Amino acid sequence: MKIYKRAETRLFMRRVYVFITLLVFAMPGFAQETVQKDSLQFNYREEQQSERPLSPFDNIGNNFLNSFSGYKGLLQFAGIASTYAIIHTDADYHVSTFFRDHSFYANIALPAVVLGSTLPLTTGGVLYFLGKHNSDNRMIGASFAVLQAGLITVAYISVLKGITGRAHPDANSLADRKAVSSKFNFGLVRGGIYRGWPSGHVGAAMSVASALSHYYTEKTWLKYLTYGWVGYTMASVSAFHKGTMHWFSDAVAASLMTYTIGASVGSYYRNVMEGNKEDVKFRLFPVAVGDFSGVGVLYSF
Repeated sequence: MKIYKRAETRLFMRRVYVFITLLVFAMPGFAQETVQKDSLQFNYREEQQSERPLSPFDNIGNNFLNSFSGYKGLLQFAGIASTYAIIHTDADYHVSTFFRDHSFYANIALPAVVLGSTLPLTTGGVLYFLGKHNSDNRMIGASFAVLQAGLITVAYISVLKGITGRAHPDANSLADRKAVSSKFNFGLVRGGIYRGWPSGHVGAAMSVASALSHYYTEKTWLKYLTYGWVGYTMASVSAFHKGTMHWFSDAVAASLMTYTIGASVGSYYRNVMEGNKEDVKFRLFPVAVGDFSGVGVLYSF
């Protein structure tokens, strides 16, 4: 058990490291600033991007930060608030109990569970292959949007799971299951990073759906298809294995919190492909003042 815990802790720390590295350094739009100490003049200019092919890592740090701006920040908060509300109305307990007593639904849930967190990779890979095969640059851009949204989502949810440590609904009796529904073990990988809050399966599905719907804004049928899959995935993770995979509130929180990631990333790649000015609220930039160096954050109101 101790060896397993140590392995999970190391995996969690690696994911945190990758997450922070991508956030801070993998940004082609990195800005520069110089401060002239004597004249106290502050000059800021954005680094001009050189001509280079588009990639799944373009503007990744700013896209993540932009997932918390405006209404997106409210949706992040709504993900937390929804969990609190669902727990305290015993909805988690009732949903889990229903699927425990109706195990038939677990079979229907299997496709969503099998695809799971690999959905952005498989979807992005298929789009990239088709785009290359058909010389469709717009489809290639869509594949990059899906891949980046999925990458950010997996890292973000892994961090959230690692620090919240929510117990999954694996109690033997109904009474135990009701008590477990409100149990969180805040800290460092106290509850693992595979199960827990929020749902990685739902997060992957929603990040793909949101990225594609904000990239292909004119394709109404695509919205019905992708968001329909999100709804199916939310039900599936609640129903699988007699309701012991995820609490329903794990699914709701994931859908709200990762919608913003897909919206930010999908909109960015759409604007790039259409040649529009990118709508980025946050900017990270290196700062050097005398002997001090660090990273600054700018926000556009």
